[in-house]
Amino acid sequence: MPAAARFGTQTIDIVMEAFESVLKRLGNFDAKGRGAFEAYLQKAVFNRGRSILRAANRRPVPQQLSEELRDQSPSPLDLAIGNATSEAYQAACNRLPERWRLAVKLHVELGYTSKEIAVEMGLTTAHAAHELVKRALLRLAREMGNGNGETQE
Repeated sequence: MPAAARFGTQTIDIVMEAFESVLKRLGNFDAKGRGAFEAYLQKAVFNRGRSILRAANRRPVPQQLSEELRDQSPSPLDLAIGNATSEAYQAACNRLPERWRLAVKLHVELGYTSKEIAVEMGLTTAHAAHELVKRALLRLAREMGNGNGETQE
């Protein structure tokens, strides 16, 4: 299953959701022979996967917006923290590794959740995205405290 279709869901989550569904309907299950339950469970997992793919096909494909469409007015970030702090933030962001900079921008500027960041950045779990954002924000804070481009260790 394509990573974009999973939307941050791992295989074990798909299997567990299918298993929970089977348990809820266990009273309706009629064993027709040896291996019937296993086949029933496999079919439930397959159907759950198909449902996830159908849902992914209903979501629009993300596309980059052209710079012409960019709003030239001050961003909410600029308005909230002021120009000087915004400039320090931008300078510190530019000193971050590209992967960390993207994580910070997705979280701080675009308000993405850990799950959305995981999908956008191709991470396997929301927890991995959360840890990446946490490390990036700590480094950003150090960079903003310096203001001179040297990293404090």
